[in-house]
Amino acid sequence: MAALPIRLFPFCTILAQDLCKITIMIYQCKSNIYLKITAMQLMLLLIPVAMAQPAQDPAMLRFGPDFRFSDGIYANFEMVRANCPIPPSRVVTDLTFFDNKFYKKVLSEEKLILYDNQGVRVVVNSRQIWGYAYMGIMYIQIGGRFHRLLPEGSLSRFIVTATVWEEIGPGSGEPEGYLPYSTSSKRYNPVYFEVARRKEVLLLDFDENLMTSYSPEALLNRLEKDSVLYQEYESLGVKKRKKKMLEYVKKYNQRHPIYFPSDCVD
Repeated sequence: MAALPIRLFPFCTILAQDLCKITIMIYQCKSNIYLKITAMQLMLLLIPVAMAQPAQDPAMLRFGPDFRFSDGIYANFEMVRANCPIPPSRVVTDLTFFDNKFYKKVLSEEKLILYDNQGVRVVVNSRQIWGYAYMGIMYIQIGGRFHRLLPEGSLSRFIVTATVWEEIGPGSGEPEGYLPYSTSSKRYNPVYFEVARRKEVLLLDFDENLMTSYSPEALLNRLEKDSVLYQEYESLGVKKRKKKMLEYVKKYNQRHPIYFPSDCVD
């Protein structure tokens, strides 16, 4: 017998509960003995349905602070949603995957050589890798660097470190191009000096695989999918919006949970 879709369970259980109440009323009233027997038989059939709960897939876990990703390399977002990465054993390297810097080292190379599910040797551009998980913690690649994800829910934050460079003058070596709008025919390589490193918080929307800035304006756009929270947040003043950003991220995640498989199933 086919399983009843989970979405129909609330309707079926409520209907069964109401029918049970009616049959009890029929049984309790002074009516024909055969009608009572029929009511009792009907009630016995309805009780299991009335008490039934929708089956929960034990392999799915709610994504949040306690969630742990499967360790490995995530080539794309589909692998993230499936919690099914490329295991380190499939990577072609002289490094041991027991090294706590294994992922940083192999992904620092321009090319990543590995074996796919069919045992075919493939070469992947390391800069196109979505991220990796180590000890259950996800690290997302942005600008060639990997940044730790805070597992908060459908909307999750992560912190990136941006390097600020300043041009300090011409350098030596083979020039790469002409200066724009220059009347000189000489070429030169500009020299840049690292002046600062700036930390910035970004927001990842797991429903859409969308990364945005962590700002009141960007958060308001994310809340459009929940009309109640959107109206609440929009009604706040500018200062309060900034102050209550994390509060509304938590509210959204509470109202819109997301579930991932507990483990990879090939």
